[in-house]
Amino acid sequence: MKAFFLSLFILVSGCHGAESEVEFNPLPVLPAVKVTVDVFGSYTCGICNEELPGLHERMVRFNQGRLNKVTVRLFVVNGKGNANVTQNIADQYAKDLGLTTFTAYPDNKCRGQYQAYYPNQGCYVPAHVLIEGSDLKIYPQGRVNLDKFMADVKAAVGE
Repeated sequence: MKAFFLSLFILVSGCHGAESEVEFNPLPVLPAVKVTVDVFGSYTCGICNEELPGLHERMVRFNQGRLNKVTVRLFVVNGKGNANVTQNIADQYAKDLGLTTFTAYPDNKCRGQYQAYYPNQGCYVPAHVLIEGSDLKIYPQGRVNLDKFMADVKAAVGE
């Protein structure tokens, strides 16, 4: 767990009720490691449509009251009927599933961000990636154990 240190100096001049002055000199605070979760889904993926709302619910609960919230990016790989994805379609997919805190992006047919994590592999979703600073934990494509995944998220934020 990251700690914040605060130095407190009390300066007292004279005696007999003379004025005292309090000066706070905080030590520099190191920035927390940014944690991001990337997930991939599509309209045509039954597992995605079942799993992503559960992940969303857990992430909302996890982020409540945290200053350094975990960011979740949803990459939509195809639209209804296997159509290409535009930003509007990606946003609508997130809305249809109630993923209100996920930021949606198009990743047509897994040719964009998906290839950065799963190069030269078929487009198989759902897929999950946990990013802690510059470290990546890339999970096998397919259904993920949400309890284990959330334990990994918790560890990534230092809890």
